[in-house]
Amino acid sequence: MANLFVYGSLRSEKVLRALLRRVPKTMEGVLYCKDEYEYVRYALKPPAPYPVVIREKKKSNYNYRKDDTYEVDGLILCDLDEASMTVLDEFEGDLYRRIPVEVKLKENGRIVRSESYIVLDEERSEANRWIDFERPWSFDEFCEPSTLDAFLRECVPGSTHPGPLGNADEV
Repeated sequence: MANLFVYGSLRSEKVLRALLRRVPKTMEGVLYCKDEYEYVRYALKPPAPYPVVIREKKKSNYNYRKDDTYEVDGLILCDLDEASMTVLDEFEGDLYRRIPVEVKLKENGRIVRSESYIVLDEERSEANRWIDFERPWSFDEFCEPSTLDAFLRECVPGSTHPGPLGNADEV
């Protein structure tokens, strides 16, 4: 069983139900980096409504930023089986790589190991064409009904929302 830290569209219960037919147990946390790097979340350029996380060298003023761009918050999806991980790997596609990460739990500050989908350095040149470096990504904006419904229709295989992969709203 695996734990997966998610920071974008996979935080949505509707997306999880559409893909996995269930919502796993979750814990809130923040990606944690103890070296000279940190994880940074950016929005992708429209029309893509989802974010990307990349690893960058820390800059001295990051700790003083007031927006959430430089604190990648999200959820750990707990105890995912191999079949669920395969579904999520296929959903995330080729741009992201699932790698080991550390997550600081919001509940108690404990650092736990997980995996997450990150754009690695070797994919950065390709990803840079799609990243909007000026716009932080907002989960609240993603969850607006028109955005979320369009995402489910266009990005989730077999989704005819409402009712992705059957009628997920009734699960």
